[in-house]
Amino acid sequence: MQVPQVEVERILGQRAAELSLKVRHGVGVRGYNAQSDGVTVRLEAGATCA
Repeated sequence: MQVPQVEVERILGQRAAELSLKVRHGVGVRGYNAQSDGVTVRLEAGATCA
């Protein structure tokens, strides 16, 4: 079964909104640190998102 990317992004975007998550487009991920209480993501240009 194939699902168009636009549909996948719509579904994931809805779920992210339900979880109060931030979605950033056009930003590269340089790394991440997962712990029992959450995940911290290192983004391009030194920014972080927790």
